[in-house]
Amino acid sequence: MRFAPALLATLAAALPGHAQEQIAAQLLAAQTAAAVGSDAWFDLGFERVEVELAYDVAAAVTTARELLAAAANHGPELQSAASALLSLAVTLHDGPTAAAALPQPIPDPHPAPPPRHAPSTTAATRRIARRQTAEARQAYYADVPSEFLPSMFAALASARASNDPGLLSRAGWTLHLVTERNAGAYDLELVREVAAVADRPEAAPFRAWLLVNQYWRDAESLTIAERIRRIDDAMQRAEQIGDRRSQVLLTWDRAVVDMIAERRDEALARLSSGHARTERLGDRRMLAVGYELAAEILLDDNRLEDAEALLAKAAAASGDRGFADRDVQQAHLRLRVATARNHVPEVARETQLLERLRREETARYRGFALLLDQLLTDERERVKLAGELAAEREHTARSRRAMLSWGLLGSTAVLGACTWFALRSRRRLQAAHAALQTEVERAQSEGAARRLLEQRLRQMERVESLGLVASGVAHDFNNLMVAVLGNAEILRVDDQDPERRRLLDAIHAAGERGARLCHELQAYAAAGGREFAALDLARLVHELQPLLQAAAGPSVRTTITVAAGAMPLEGNATELEQVLLNLVANARDAKARTIELRVSRAVRTEADWQLLRVHGQPTAGVFACVEVVDDGEGMRADVVERIFDPFFTTRFPGRGLGLAVVSGALRRHRGAATVDSAIGRGSTFRLYLPMQANLPMQGETTAEPKAPLPAALPRTIAPMSVLVVDDEAHVRDVLVMSLQRRGHRVLAIAEGTLVADALRQLGAAPRLCALVDLTMPGQDGRDVVRALRRARPDLPVLLMSGHAAEHLQATVRELGADGCIAKPFAPSEVEQTLALALADRGQAPTTASVEAAEVPPRSSAS
Repeated sequence: MRFAPALLATLAAALPGHAQEQIAAQLLAAQTAAAVGSDAWFDLGFERVEVELAYDVAAAVTTARELLAAAANHGPELQSAASALLSLAVTLHDGPTAAAALPQPIPDPHPAPPPRHAPSTTAATRRIARRQTAEARQAYYADVPSEFLPSMFAALASARASNDPGLLSRAGWTLHLVTERNAGAYDLELVREVAAVADRPEAAPFRAWLLVNQYWRDAESLTIAERIRRIDDAMQRAEQIGDRRSQVLLTWDRAVVDMIAERRDEALARLSSGHARTERLGDRRMLAVGYELAAEILLDDNRLEDAEALLAKAAAASGDRGFADRDVQQAHLRLRVATARNHVPEVARETQLLERLRREETARYRGFALLLDQLLTDERERVKLAGELAAEREHTARSRRAMLSWGLLGSTAVLGACTWFALRSRRRLQAAHAALQTEVERAQSEGAARRLLEQRLRQMERVESLGLVASGVAHDFNNLMVAVLGNAEILRVDDQDPERRRLLDAIHAAGERGARLCHELQAYAAAGGREFAALDLARLVHELQPLLQAAAGPSVRTTITVAAGAMPLEGNATELEQVLLNLVANARDAKARTIELRVSRAVRTEADWQLLRVHGQPTAGVFACVEVVDDGEGMRADVVERIFDPFFTTRFPGRGLGLAVVSGALRRHRGAATVDSAIGRGSTFRLYLPMQANLPMQGETTAEPKAPLPAALPRTIAPMSVLVVDDEAHVRDVLVMSLQRRGHRVLAIAEGTLVADALRQLGAAPRLCALVDLTMPGQDGRDVVRALRRARPDLPVLLMSGHAAEHLQATVRELGADGCIAKPFAPSEVEQTLALALADRGQAPTTASVEAAEVPPRSSAS
């Protein structure tokens, strides 16, 4: 009965020097020599299936079918083990749907008599562990967590009971796929338990997987060169063992490294070679993953036809086979292709498909966290009891050693005197070594801090340049919106056709959305911002809680936790509300199932900041820390570096300003942010806002008297004479046309050098005022305002600009102008603003002039 385990250990000991094909051939030879239907014959066949799964899934399917047919005349224990291995092999080769269609074994009504010698308890336990591990792996690939977790924890317990290092390694690493992200300290205990048997001959097939897993755990902290070296080492070990499955995984990882390093052609070539290796392996799910990675690279290069061809191959490999996770990823990539082509029906179809697939995913994972917590609680209790038992045994051993030590005390006294001199010298050497080690660590720490500071400076320069670009784009775009909104309003006033008015309303609405987009760009670029006031962040989050939960959506479990007590800081409540909503929306778009928002206090020193990758300009002090944690897709390191850039997005077009607005608000609040994320592990955003003690909260301060509102304007505004100075022709045309249609006299000029001639032409025109653009070539708006003040000190002068409203208002105060209006504006707003400026100057019209200036009623587009 001990023949099979001994042979397996012998074969595994020779594994590093031979490929898996040779091990499978040796297992087949040993199985042929054993009696068909014996325990040794079945054990060797089961192990042969496991070995074949690492290099030829189709061969594993054939072997498993033979075992299941042979087990028909034996007990249910052998039948269930063979059936589980066959389901696993078919799942990898043809998909979970094909595995679910396999016929279940029917017990023989006339079974053969039991063997002369019943299998040992250890052999039975090994078969149970093998069956449970196979069932759990099959459920994992089918993405059915409710079946995977119980089977896997049961398999781990059976593997421990079997005392088989190979089974323990297989079960431990399979469970680790889930506990790595969810179990914390227990996962470290699990890794240590499996690593303790890694040097045993039976665990040799898993040594390549051990290197793969170690690389995955450390990848985020490694440089590109270190990643390549680690991958090459693991690939060499996998080739020695003949582990084709690990070779494919490492090929995909190396292609991802090439993508991060912007070596796209090398990544595509590496993926192409990996496709051929995966075809030989016969694992359809892994083949689909390779095609999807290549399609994503081609999509980034806008090579849509090539990307579609690879997506078709991915669908042929895994589509309609029950691989739920692959269906979601392929639908997402097809949506990107349809969006790039602007194919509206295809975008709608793929969007509906994605929503359905995500609802199904949510249903599959309902109760997952509770089930995992229950199973982990049992495992932690087992680990605790095992630790207590080990401690008790150690205590007993120490007591026994203490009794023996008294007998040796006399003899050791003589030796102690001899060794004292040696120990004294050793201590001196140790002290010198410790001092040298401290110096080395200090130098390394200073080097790391210097690199982080250089990176932070580069980030600040990039943010500043992006802000300048955003501000310039918004200014020019605001000028264009003047023509869109102005002409739409002018046409709408005169047009009585309902259909044409509806189309004009649509144009006007689109123009207003463009204006709001410009406002967001200016909010990102602005060094200042809205007015600040004292506020309590804790109370703000409490009041915003219903809106945050609504932004996350009904399918996302949202938890909001706020530390007790007030968190006073100086800031703008509207901007901070937008920051929180944008972070929650970002987590929702990352396909998160749960979002946790935590608000607490944090103390940070300069040394603390040096250890972190920080966005912003952090200083030492006490902060209100807003932490948003999600379990979504996660991001690569290169994506994390760019997420705060305007219009950078990994989603479909139309997104991209949310986190840029967060960045702008953080700068204005003198805050900082850190981002921790990894693919498949979710993301954690931490915002640090400096707190200030002894600030009166909003609602506790004494309200300052407000300036009186201007007197109401007449229902019909008397005629005015308006001098318009703007270098943009379409802005001048809109103002001239709209104001003249309202009964006003308008003279428009393109540059400040023509102001003197324009004033002479206007002469003593009644109710004269000037409207001046702030930014113009040659003489800008400031020079024009000064020239007008010198020529006509009593002339009302208003400024207009496409720059941010805060900048425009500050310029008005600097020049002593009579008012301002921000672009884009509606013609009715311009008329109202000019009339208010004239009224403030004491040029209000008489009743007679009002009656003489009556014009047909108009609709406001403001």
